[in-house]
Amino acid sequence: MGYQTLCGAPTKKGGRCRNKAMVGYARCQKHRGDWVRPQIRRGKKRT
Repeated sequence: MGYQTLCGAPTKKGGRCRNKAMVGYARCQKHRGDWVRPQIRRGKKRT
């Protein structure tokens, strides 16, 4: 098995988010939003 990548989203303090990214996404649950096009398409296909 591979390892789970880190989120890396910019924080308010100027650092990077150190949470683990969700499986199949580049960001953690907190920073994953509808603004990322592939995620929007993936979500629309499920419904």
